Amino acid sequence: MKLKLAVAAAVATAAMSLSAAAQDWKLVSLDDQQLTFADGGRVGRNPVAASLWVLESYPEVRHVGEGWYPHRSRSLRYVFNCSEETYAIAQWILHQGALGHGDAVWADRATAPAFAQVHAGDPQAALLAAACSGTALAQYGPSGRAN
Repeated sequence: MKLKLAVAAAVATAAMSLSAAAQDWKLVSLDDQQLTFADGGRVGRNPVAASLWVLESYPEVRHVGEGWYPHRSRSLRYVFNCSEETYAIAQWILHQGALGHGDAVWADRATAPAFAQVHAGDPQAALLAAACSGTALAQYGPSGRAN
Protein backbone atom coordinates (compact mmCIF):
# COMPACT_ATOMS: atom_id res chain seq x y z
CA MET A 1 0.00 0.00 0.00
CA LYS A 2 2.84 2.42 0.86
CA LEU A 3 4.46 1.80 -2.55
CA LYS A 4 1.15 2.51 -4.31
CA LEU A 5 0.80 5.77 -2.36
CA ALA A 6 4.40 6.71 -3.15
CA VAL A 7 3.82 6.19 -6.87
CA ALA A 8 0.54 8.09 -6.61
CA ALA A 9 2.38 10.91 -4.84
CA ALA A 10 4.93 11.20 -7.64
CA VAL A 11 2.22 11.21 -10.31
CA ALA A 12 0.08 13.62 -8.27
CA THR A 13 2.93 16.06 -7.79
CA ALA A 14 3.63 16.08 -11.51
CA ALA A 15 -0.05 16.41 -12.42
CA MET A 16 -0.67 19.19 -9.92
CA SER A 17 2.34 21.17 -11.07
CA LEU A 18 1.01 21.07 -14.64
CA SER A 19 -2.64 21.78 -13.90
CA ALA A 20 -2.30 24.46 -11.25
CA ALA A 21 0.00 27.04 -12.80
CA ALA A 22 -0.99 29.85 -10.41
CA GLN A 23 -0.61 27.60 -7.43
CA ASP A 24 2.56 26.23 -5.82
CA TRP A 25 1.59 22.85 -4.37
CA LYS A 26 4.20 21.13 -2.21
CA LEU A 27 3.84 17.60 -0.88
CA VAL A 28 4.31 18.05 2.86
CA SER A 29 3.15 14.70 4.21
CA LEU A 30 2.90 11.16 2.90
CA ASP A 31 1.71 8.10 4.77
CA ASP A 32 -0.58 5.09 4.25
CA GLN A 33 -3.66 7.18 5.04
CA GLN A 34 -3.22 10.36 3.01
CA LEU A 35 -1.17 12.71 0.90
CA THR A 36 -1.05 16.30 2.15
CA PHE A 37 -0.11 19.23 -0.09
CA ALA A 38 0.22 22.91 0.85
CA ASP A 39 -0.12 25.75 -1.63
CA GLY A 40 2.81 28.09 -1.10
CA GLY A 41 1.43 30.34 -3.82
CA ARG A 42 -1.66 31.30 -1.83
CA VAL A 43 -0.24 32.28 1.56
CA GLY A 44 -1.86 35.35 3.10
CA ARG A 45 -0.05 37.25 5.88
CA ASN A 46 -0.49 40.29 8.07
CA PRO A 47 1.38 41.22 11.30
CA VAL A 48 -0.86 38.99 13.46
CA ALA A 49 -2.31 36.23 11.31
CA ALA A 50 -1.71 34.12 8.23
CA SER A 51 -3.66 31.70 6.06
CA LEU A 52 -2.66 28.76 3.88
CA TRP A 53 -4.58 26.39 1.59
CA VAL A 54 -3.99 22.65 2.08
CA LEU A 55 -5.14 19.70 -0.04
CA GLU A 56 -5.52 16.27 1.56
CA SER A 57 -6.05 13.25 -0.69
CA TYR A 58 -7.00 9.74 0.46
CA PRO A 59 -6.65 6.23 -1.05
CA GLU A 60 -10.25 5.38 -0.10
CA VAL A 61 -13.55 7.21 0.20
CA ARG A 62 -14.05 8.95 3.55
CA HIS A 63 -17.22 10.30 5.14
CA VAL A 64 -18.14 13.02 7.57
CA GLY A 65 -19.94 11.53 10.54
CA GLU A 66 -22.20 8.56 9.84
CA GLY A 67 -21.88 8.25 6.07
CA TRP A 68 -22.36 11.90 5.09
CA TYR A 69 -20.51 13.63 2.24
CA PRO A 70 -18.45 10.79 0.72
CA HIS A 71 -15.17 12.24 -0.58
CA ARG A 72 -11.63 11.24 -1.64
CA SER A 73 -9.99 14.62 -1.02
CA ARG A 74 -10.56 17.94 0.67
CA SER A 75 -9.23 21.47 0.34
CA LEU A 76 -8.87 23.35 3.62
CA ARG A 77 -8.02 26.99 4.28
CA TYR A 78 -6.14 27.09 7.55
CA VAL A 79 -5.89 30.37 9.46
CA PHE A 80 -3.16 30.87 12.04
CA ASN A 81 -2.74 33.27 14.93
CA CYS A 82 1.02 33.54 14.59
CA SER A 83 1.79 35.06 18.00
CA GLU A 84 -0.34 32.54 19.91
CA GLU A 85 0.64 29.59 17.65
CA THR A 86 -2.95 28.52 17.15
CA TYR A 87 -4.88 27.43 14.06
CA ALA A 88 -8.41 26.97 12.81
CA ILE A 89 -10.00 25.70 9.63
CA ALA A 90 -11.84 28.64 8.08
CA GLN A 91 -13.04 27.15 4.81
CA TRP A 92 -13.33 23.70 3.25
CA ILE A 93 -14.28 21.92 0.06
CA LEU A 94 -14.82 18.16 0.01
CA HIS A 95 -14.09 16.70 -3.44
CA GLN A 96 -15.60 13.55 -4.92
CA GLY A 97 -12.30 12.46 -6.48
CA ALA A 98 -8.70 12.24 -5.35
CA LEU A 99 -6.36 15.26 -5.60
CA GLY A 100 -9.19 17.79 -5.62
CA HIS A 101 -10.82 16.39 -8.76
CA GLY A 102 -14.48 15.64 -9.34
CA ASP A 103 -17.56 17.39 -8.06
CA ALA A 104 -17.55 19.28 -4.79
CA VAL A 105 -19.74 17.28 -2.41
CA TRP A 106 -19.69 19.94 0.32
CA ALA A 107 -18.20 23.42 0.56
CA ASP A 108 -18.60 25.86 3.41
CA ARG A 109 -16.81 28.28 5.70
CA ALA A 110 -16.71 28.78 9.45
CA THR A 111 -18.42 31.95 10.64
CA ALA A 112 -16.49 31.86 13.93
CA PRO A 113 -13.52 29.48 13.54
CA ALA A 114 -12.52 27.57 16.68
CA PHE A 115 -8.77 27.88 17.26
CA ALA A 116 -6.62 25.05 18.64
CA GLN A 117 -3.06 25.13 19.92
CA VAL A 118 -0.29 23.89 17.60
CA HIS A 119 2.09 21.49 19.35
CA ALA A 120 5.56 20.45 18.21
CA GLY A 121 5.28 17.41 15.98
CA ASP A 122 1.69 18.16 14.93
CA PRO A 123 1.13 18.18 11.16
CA GLN A 124 0.01 21.81 11.56
CA ALA A 125 3.40 22.86 13.03
CA ALA A 126 5.11 22.91 9.62
CA LEU A 127 2.11 24.69 8.11
CA LEU A 128 2.19 27.34 10.86
CA ALA A 129 5.91 27.95 10.29
CA ALA A 130 5.42 28.24 6.53
CA ALA A 131 2.41 30.53 6.81
CA CYS A 132 3.62 32.79 9.62
CA SER A 133 7.34 33.11 9.04
CA GLY A 134 7.74 32.09 5.43
CA THR A 135 9.70 28.96 6.31
CA ALA A 136 9.99 26.83 3.20
CA LEU A 137 7.71 23.83 3.10
CA ALA A 138 9.64 20.57 2.82
CA GLN A 139 9.15 18.97 -0.57
CA TYR A 140 8.77 15.23 -0.10
CA GLY A 141 9.60 12.73 -2.80
CA PRO A 142 8.01 9.33 -3.39
CA SER A 143 10.19 7.81 -0.64
CA GLY A 144 8.51 10.04 1.96
CA ARG A 145 11.84 11.75 2.69
CA ALA A 146 12.51 15.45 2.23
CA ASN A 147 14.38 16.30 -0.97
